[in-house]
Amino acid sequence: MKSFLRSKNQPKYNVHKKGFTLIELLVVISIIGLLAATGLTSFTSAMVRARDARRRTDIKQISTALQLYYDSYGTYPPHKSI
Repeated sequence: MKSFLRSKNQPKYNVHKKGFTLIELLVVISIIGLLAATGLTSFTSAMVRARDARRRTDIKQISTALQLYYDSYGTYPPHKSI
């Protein structure tokens, strides 16, 4: 029966208890948040660069089409047909 009673030298909590402390969890969550923010920023800037490259390509294609039209008909297309 005495083995079930806590001795006076034994701490009230288990020192060897496995798990994470609140501070450890907060640090990990903060690091994950920083990595996610950095990745999102990089992704957004890559999307902007891709969009701008697409716009430049579209403008070049329009310019080429207008030049071909001019070469064929000697004038640019009327304003309302563009």
